[in-house]
Amino acid sequence: MKKLIIIFLIVLSVLAYMQIKGWIAEGGPLLNVTNVVVPKGASLKTVAEELSRAGVIDKPWLFRIMARINGLAKHLKAGEYQFMPGISLQAAMDKIARGEVFFRRITIPEGLTSGQIMYLIANYPDLEGEIDLDVKEGELLPETYSFELGASRKQHYPAGAGRYAESAGRSLGFPRQQSAAEGR
Repeated sequence: MKKLIIIFLIVLSVLAYMQIKGWIAEGGPLLNVTNVVVPKGASLKTVAEELSRAGVIDKPWLFRIMARINGLAKHLKAGEYQFMPGISLQAAMDKIARGEVFFRRITIPEGLTSGQIMYLIANYPDLEGEIDLDVKEGELLPETYSFELGASRKQHYPAGAGRYAESAGRSLGFPRQQSAAEGR
């Protein structure tokens, strides 16, 4: 009788393991591209609940267990993350642990005056804070700049005299986007 119980428990454990492994690797419930913000200092439970609320995962309890088992519970990073439809629970967890945050972009088109560029930056909705810099004409470069949600306007503005930015290959403040021609 004891052998039968032990065999039953082993079979049950193997089946449970296989089911959990399937849940972790299978495509998740997400149907549309979705951005989720993981707040600074968020607990593992909060992260799992935010992902569940956004429809990225449907088993927040499993997310918490697997993050602990994989040693990722203390390594989930704050930021805004963009998730593609059908992302698996494991892939979502790995993305947050690696800190693969979503970068927003602002494009400064050619032909704008420094005043127009400053107005564009001052009114861009995803940047925070005030910008009170004395900028001379020609100091701001037309370019596409990347930044994280909530970046400071003052800290991240396309500053630097054109000659300095050109010699450095980028402008100060924002990382410059590489063009397709430069990538070759």
